[in-house]
Amino acid sequence: MKILLVITIFAATAWASDPWPTRIPDNLALCYVNKTISDRYRRMPNSMENLVALIRKVEAHPDTALWTMGKMASTLIHRFRYDGIIDIPDAGPDVVPVVNERAESDKYRLQWRLVPGSASDFPESSLTMEEKCSMHWMLSYTVNHTARADTRGTVGRSLTDTDSEESEGHEHHHGEHHGTEEDKDKDSHETSDGDVVDHENENPTEENPESGENKETPVVESAERTEDDPVEESVPEEVVETDEVPEEIPEEIPEDVPEEMAEEQPEEVADTDSGAVDLSEDYGPSEDDNSDGDFWSRKRREADAIAAQPLEVGVVHTKYGTVAAGPVLAGIAAGSEPQSALLKDLIKEPAMELSDSSMERVVESIWVATLAADIAQTSLLRTPKKMESFGPGGQWNCTLCPREYKLNTREHSMLTNAEFYGGVDGLLMAKRMATWDTSSYMKLSAVLEMYYSETGIHGDTKYRACNRLYNYRDDEIIDQAMLKEQSLNAALVMYSRGIDGAPTVLPGVKPADQIGQYINTTMNAIYTFVDGYLSTSNNVDFTQCKGAYTQPTGEPTPATYTDLTFVVDQNTDAVSIYSQKDLASALALALDIQLGGSRMEVVSSKDGTPFMDLNATRNRAELACSISNLPIGNSERRVADTLDRTRSRILTERSSEKANKIAGANKRSILFFVTSSISAEKDKIKSVLLKMLQEMPDVHIMFATLANPEELRPFVANFDRDIIRMNLFTKYHEAAPEIAKRLATVGARLSYPECKDISTSSNTTEAKYVYTGFLNAHTVQYFRLGPENFYSSKELYLRFKSLYGLARYCVSTTKERPGTGDNCKSALKAGDTIEFKFNQPCGKMVPNQCTNIYISVAPASIDDNMPCSEKECHTPDQVKFTFTHSGMRCNGAVAGAVLSHLTLVLVALMTWFLNRK
Repeated sequence: MKILLVITIFAATAWASDPWPTRIPDNLALCYVNKTISDRYRRMPNSMENLVALIRKVEAHPDTALWTMGKMASTLIHRFRYDGIIDIPDAGPDVVPVVNERAESDKYRLQWRLVPGSASDFPESSLTMEEKCSMHWMLSYTVNHTARADTRGTVGRSLTDTDSEESEGHEHHHGEHHGTEEDKDKDSHETSDGDVVDHENENPTEENPESGENKETPVVESAERTEDDPVEESVPEEVVETDEVPEEIPEEIPEDVPEEMAEEQPEEVADTDSGAVDLSEDYGPSEDDNSDGDFWSRKRREADAIAAQPLEVGVVHTKYGTVAAGPVLAGIAAGSEPQSALLKDLIKEPAMELSDSSMERVVESIWVATLAADIAQTSLLRTPKKMESFGPGGQWNCTLCPREYKLNTREHSMLTNAEFYGGVDGLLMAKRMATWDTSSYMKLSAVLEMYYSETGIHGDTKYRACNRLYNYRDDEIIDQAMLKEQSLNAALVMYSRGIDGAPTVLPGVKPADQIGQYINTTMNAIYTFVDGYLSTSNNVDFTQCKGAYTQPTGEPTPATYTDLTFVVDQNTDAVSIYSQKDLASALALALDIQLGGSRMEVVSSKDGTPFMDLNATRNRAELACSISNLPIGNSERRVADTLDRTRSRILTERSSEKANKIAGANKRSILFFVTSSISAEKDKIKSVLLKMLQEMPDVHIMFATLANPEELRPFVANFDRDIIRMNLFTKYHEAAPEIAKRLATVGARLSYPECKDISTSSNTTEAKYVYTGFLNAHTVQYFRLGPENFYSSKELYLRFKSLYGLARYCVSTTKERPGTGDNCKSALKAGDTIEFKFNQPCGKMVPNQCTNIYISVAPASIDDNMPCSEKECHTPDQVKFTFTHSGMRCNGAVAGAVLSHLTLVLVALMTWFLNRK
C-alpha cells in the first residue's frame, strides 16, 4: 500500500546509529523541498561519470584519507540511499508529498541489515547540497508510475522518447531547437511537432550551499520548458488541452496495471511530531488525519493517471548499458565486510509462517545485497501472476545530459535490465573485494572508473562491464546454484515479513517449494536473456567484449591534456546555436576533464566574454549538462575581437607562473565554430593573431566550419589537423570524438619563466621548477619546449624521472610527435632518471636555426609492480613522472641583438605564414 506523506522541513541531522530508518531522513527530504535542486530539468546528470566525480570529491576530503573503498561505499549507501521514494510534483511550500513504494522499501530493508555502515561518518562539507541530492538520486531505486504533465501532453516541455535503447555510438540529441534572445519576450513557441512551449517563470532564491535551505519560502515552479533548455529528439506525443483530462486515461486504474499497483493507492497524511516522514513498520495510514480533503483528492486523481512509460529512478548511464548504481556500491560494501544471518534472526514477527527448517536457512550479504534480492522480489511479485519476470530496458532523455530514464513499457518486472546489470556488476565486485580491498591504493572512484572502461580493473582486466555477461555465465565466477539458493532465501524473508503482492501458498505446500518454483522461472528468464545476447552478438544495450583486456600493438593513444576555449558562433539561427551547444557538451565528455586533466570553457563570438570559464567545474558530466543549459542567444560574430580578448585572458592566466614556479601546463587551444565566411575580418584577424604568436607562440588555433575551409588556411599551423569540416557530419555533436582526437596530438607546454636569470643563484632557481605529470595506461602525451625558453643555452639538460610505473621518453627537433625511430630512452626501474643533452640547441647565435624541442612520454612495456598510490593518482595503473632541466637560458652577452634578430625573423616568418593562400 502506498502512503502519501508530508514532510515538515528541519535542519539536516545525522543518524546516531544506523538501524533501519522508519522515516526518510531530514537531510534527504531537503532534496525534494528545495525547488531549484529538485527541478527534474535542472538536476545534475545521472551518469557513471558524475558518480565517479562526486565520489572523488569525497575521497579528497581529509576525513576520508585513510578509508578503504569498502568503508567509502558503505558510508555512501547509508547516507544517501533510500529505495522506494516517489516524489509527487507541485507540492505546496514547506511540504514534500512523497509516495512510498513499499515493495522497494521492503526489499531494501532486508539489504540494509546486511550492509554495515554509518551515515554519520560522512563528511558533510565534502559536497554541496546539489551534489548530495544528486548522489541520493543516483543511488536510490524506484519506478515512478505517476503520469506527469509532460507525459500526458499537457505541457510542451517534455521528456521525449528516443528511437531505441541507448547504446555506444547511438546517442540521442536535440532535433529541433527553440528559444533565442529575440524570443524572450514571447509567451510561447510552437515546436515542429505542434507542441506549445510556454516559458517558465523562474523565481530564483538565494541558497546556503551547505544546508540547502532557501532564504525565501520555497515555491512551486512550473515544469515547463525554458528557452535555454535543450530539446531532445522525440517521438511526438499526442497533445491535449491543458485543462482537460485525456480521454484515454480512465478515472480508475486500468485493468492491465499490475494487481498490487491497483491496491497501492495514496492514503492519508502521516505527519510525525518531529516533522520528518514517518515510514513505520506497517506503513499504515495515520489514525488522525486532519488534512485538507480537496487537496488530497486532487492528488489522488493525479496519482490515478499511470504513465505509459514509467520513470526508472536510481539508475545511471554508462557506455556499457544503464546500471542501477545502488546495488553496485552495496556489493562493494558487502564484499568488504561480508555478513550472514539466519532467517530466524531476520524474521522476528512473521506475518506468514515458515517451517523450522526454512528458518535455519542462511542469507549471505554479497548475494542478497546485489542480485539475489531483485530475483527474489520479481519472483514473488511478478512470476506468480504470469507477468514478465525480467526486463524491460528503457531510454534516456539525452545521453549528453542524462537526467531521466523511461522504461520501454508500462508493465515491467521487478528485475529490469538496469537492475540486472547493476546486480551482476555489484556481485562480481563483491566476490573480488577480498583481493581488491586489501590494496591501499585501490579507491572506490578508481574501481568504478576502471570497471566501466574498456581496459577493466588494473591487474584483473577480465572484470569490466562489457564482459559482465560472460562472467555471469562462468560458473567458476558466479555459482548459479548458490545464486538460486540465496534468491530463494531472500524471497522467504520477504514473504514471511508480509511483502505486499506476495502469492498465496497452496494448502499442503511448503512455501519454500512453491516459491522455489517461481525462482526457477525467473532464473530461466535470465538465462534466456543472457544466452540470446551472447549467442547472437547482440549489442543493443552495449558493445560486448569477452575475457581480459588485451593491450593493442602499435603506438599508444594520444592523450595530451588541453585547456580549450570553445567559441560559439552566435551570428546564426537558434537551431545552429543549440547544435553548437550539443557539440560543446559532447566535447566536454570526450576530453579527459577532471582534476589534473583537461579543462574547457565556452565564450561568446561577439567579444570573447565567457559564458562559462575554465574553472567552472572539473566534473565533465556536470560541465556537459551546464553547457546544454547555457542561455546563448543570437548576436554578432567578431572573430578578431574575440581572439584579442582571449589573448589578454591567456596572458593574465600566465602572469603568475613565475611566482608560482610553473614548469609546464596544458596545451592552450582555441576552437572557433564558424557557420559562414569570415573574409570581411581577414586583415584584422591576421593582425591580432600575429600579436598573439609573438607573445605566446604555443597557443593552438582550430576552426570547425560550415564555410569554405580554404579561407581559414592562413590562420592555422596545420591545415589537415586544425580545420574540421562540419559538413562531413550528420549532426554537430558527432564531430566531438574527432576534435578531441586531434587536440590530443598537439603538444602541451613546458616552460621556464626565469630563463633570463644569469645571477649566481640561477642554478638554484632553475632547480625549483619541476613539472609533475600523470600518464594513463596505454596512452601517450606530447610536449613542446619552445626556443623562447632556451635560445641562448650552451649546454641544455632535460631530465625525466619515473616515480610510479615506468615510462619511455622520446625527443625530436623535427617531429611534433616523436616515437619509435627517434631518440628514445626508457626507465628500467622506479626512480631512474632519463637525461637528454643538447649542445647549443640554437646554434652559434643564429636565431633562425632555433627549433622547438618535441617530447613524448608513454608507459613502458615493463610492469614495475608499483601501483600509483598517491592521493593525486586517479587509478593505480597511472604513471607518475617529473620533468626538470638545467642550463636553460634565453639571455647572453648579445642578448639584445639576438632577441631583436629573433623577433624580426619571427615576424617575417609569421607574416609569410599569415599571407599564404
